[in-house]
Amino acid sequence: MENPPDTDKDDAAGKLAKSVGKVIAGRRRNLGLSQEKLAEFVNCHRTYVGIVERGERNITVYTLVSFAEALKCLPSEILKEMKK
Repeated sequence: MENPPDTDKDDAAGKLAKSVGKVIAGRRRNLGLSQEKLAEFVNCHRTYVGIVERGERNITVYTLVSFAEALKCLPSEILKEMKK
């Protein structure tokens, strides 16, 4: 039996969120930043950074831009690094 269409959409969104989160986490570590320091740059709480990095939350384009600026890259670079 096939999944209902909404379930497939939710699964795809979850996979995208996890891919974005992994890229953000990797770039953060490469820059030697803690989650707490990244949170200061993005103006959010440290726990939110963890939630994003684990792909538990879909982020907005505005938030993606904020993370990219803090990670010294373009949002498009984060998206290009995502694993499909």
